[in-house]
Amino acid sequence: MKNLSLLILLVISFVLFLIGISIPGRGRPIHIIFVTVAVTLGFIFYLLTFLQVIKTPTLSSGRRIFWIVAIVCVPMIGNLVYIIIHDADIRKQVPKPEV
Repeated sequence: MKNLSLLILLVISFVLFLIGISIPGRGRPIHIIFVTVAVTLGFIFYLLTFLQVIKTPTLSSGRRIFWIVAIVCVPMIGNLVYIIIHDADIRKQVPKPEV
C-alpha cells in the first residue's frame, strides 16, 4: 500500500485527539498539548493528500477536479476515500509478472 504512511498519520492524529478530548479539565496544559498536536498532524495529513491529488500525473483533469472538490468540501472523509480508492486503482494498474 503506497499511502500507508498517510493512513498511519491520520490514525495517530485521531487517537491523540480522542485522548486529548477525554482528559478531564479542558484548560489543563496536557489537554491543550494533545489536541494541538492532533490538529496539527491532521492538517499535515490534509495538506499532503491535497498535494498528492494535485501532483498525481495519472489522474485526468475531470477526476482531479472531482477529488479537489471532494477534499475541500468534505475534508478528512474526502481525503481518506481518495487514499483508499487511489491505492485500489494503482493496484489494478500494476502488471503482474509472468512466470
